[in-house]
Amino acid sequence: MKRYKVLWLDDECRTLEFLNESAFLKDIDLIGFTNSYEGVKELESNLLQYDAVLLDGIFFESEKENGDVTSGDQALVEVLYTIKNLVNTKKIPWFILSGQSSFQKGENPYLKKFQVNKVYDKNSPTDLEELWQRIKDQADKQVDTQVRHKYKEVLACFSPEILGDANYDDFIEILVKMESGVEVGNCFNALRRVLEDLLLSIINYGLLSSDFMDKAKGTPNITLSIRAIKGLEVDKYGLEKNPDPIVDPKKNGGIASCFDVISGFTNTGSHTSSSKLDHYVLQTVTNAFCSLILWYENLLKEKNYI
Repeated sequence: MKRYKVLWLDDECRTLEFLNESAFLKDIDLIGFTNSYEGVKELESNLLQYDAVLLDGIFFESEKENGDVTSGDQALVEVLYTIKNLVNTKKIPWFILSGQSSFQKGENPYLKKFQVNKVYDKNSPTDLEELWQRIKDQADKQVDTQVRHKYKEVLACFSPEILGDANYDDFIEILVKMESGVEVGNCFNALRRVLEDLLLSIINYGLLSSDFMDKAKGTPNITLSIRAIKGLEVDKYGLEKNPDPIVDPKKNGGIASCFDVISGFTNTGSHTSSSKLDHYVLQTVTNAFCSLILWYENLLKEKNYI
């Protein structure tokens, strides 16, 4: 089932339970903030995690404010300019939902400037039905939303228990570029960082010795870690062979190959200009990564680590 994540700015977001419930029943999760300061910060930090933005006409500018809003529409204007400035990262759909008839029917120069065709009424069931559907329709046109729905099982592994969330946005961008065929850019560098996170998780769970950390860099030694994971000899490097290989190439050759494909291409790609990179290579490496991530999640579950 598809679910949609919407950033919601409304000074009353904590008390408008009927709106949360109405959206939830339409597969929309509203993430509420009462003020533009926190809302802008969230947008700038986690834009790719949201499918749309929902704005009240009037809300607080600061998280320290409470009671009646005294700043007029300044908070709204600040958020609208932020959305405009972030368009190169993502052209996120946004909508205005207000309970004030004066805002819905009155003249507002900023609504004209930003070409707002309709202000939805909080108190109108018909408007809410139309709004929830429009949010989903507009979100479904966004490649990153399509990606998050298509790869939701893989992306769920970017959690503290498995891979951590440091490279979540990078992996979203990689999937978007793979699906849309745009310039590959530095995808292979980002994939290498995700591989390092996976190997670090393996070490942190005690499945691989911490001796395989590169002490100078503070990251796992990728080549030696993968050799040990597959039960290959590492003694000539001054390390002990893993007595209990995590991946037996004879029994689980597919996963062993995934490690080889990813480490090989990310190493090459990390030092190659983007003009020489191939989208077919990106697809190969990224799909191998998806298989590897889901395999690792299952491994941790089998060992009752998560």
